[in-house]
Amino acid sequence: MTYAIYDDVTMIGFIMMYHDTAEENEYGDEDCYGILRFMIDKRYQGKGLGKKAFQKALDYIKTYLQGEAQAIYISYDPANTVASQLYSQYGFKGTGETDEDEDIVVKLGI
Repeated sequence: MTYAIYDDVTMIGFIMMYHDTAEENEYGDEDCYGILRFMIDKRYQGKGLGKKAFQKALDYIKTYLQGEAQAIYISYDPANTVASQLYSQYGFKGTGETDEDEDIVVKLGI
């Protein structure tokens, strides 16, 4: 699932998400959603738009549009402290695993 992120009529970023069953989940043993990419254009960062968009994405996932799930996974560059803080604010915890040099975090009990 790929979506553009808009602030009114201005495209400011995009998000890519997916749903996996427990059998397909490469990070855990539960049905899950994953966020492959969550990007806000540099010109629009620091204005609270990313936080607002991320909350909307989580709310959308909670509708279980592609099936029920018990977790949400996302990975990020460990040097990106803003992403780390954002995901932590929403209850994501480190798994101790990495994927292509990115730290993997999970939110259980969505």
